[in-house]
Amino acid sequence: FTRQAIINDDLNAFARVAFLLGQAALRTVNRLAVIKLLANAATAYNSNALYSTANANLVEGTAYAPTTTEKSKAALNEMEKTMRLQTGMKGEILNVSPSIILAGPTASRYVLEAIADTSTTEMGREPNRGLRGLTPVIEPYLEDTTITGNSTTGLYLFTSPMVIPVIVAAFLNGNENPYLERKTEFCDDGFKTKGRHDVGIGQNDHRGIVSSTGVA
Repeated sequence: FTRQAIINDDLNAFARVAFLLGQAALRTVNRLAVIKLLANAATAYNSNALYSTANANLVEGTAYAPTTTEKSKAALNEMEKTMRLQTGMKGEILNVSPSIILAGPTASRYVLEAIADTSTTEMGREPNRGLRGLTPVIEPYLEDTTITGNSTTGLYLFTSPMVIPVIVAAFLNGNENPYLERKTEFCDDGFKTKGRHDVGIGQNDHRGIVSSTGVA
């Protein structure tokens, strides 16, 4: 940024550059995590895809498409049951508890309604008490058409990452904040702004996730 540009910046737009760089870095972590999740790569444990019928953590069918509140309830209940039946290395049931539901913006309305539907006065309607306390996370990158595996009907149920982490982020020297630097240019009467973020995304354990495709 030159001296002339800085003087003419009546709206202080340049002052926001460092803030925008920081926001972009944080979005990049989200995007990389979603890319890793949707890649559904083979696990080191048994070479099966992260979520698959072979790993017994995949729910399929249009009956579970999150296009209505009732279908979303059906999907969440089936996913919860599937997660609780996950088995360990010796075939023992682990009784993994669901904690987080990840959904895209298109499904968010019905998923939020399904989670909130823990009681009802309507005749013949079963409340969704089994999903009390489930934390919804709405992630637009799940529907990003530039990411392989994107979907408007896909749902992802996770247990607490403190119990079984599924997608993990590693930061250089444990620093989760982006590095931002501003340097004054003596000869040009201006300044330069630089930002960087050192992060790597990995895949851990399939037992902490259940996916629902919402399609046949």
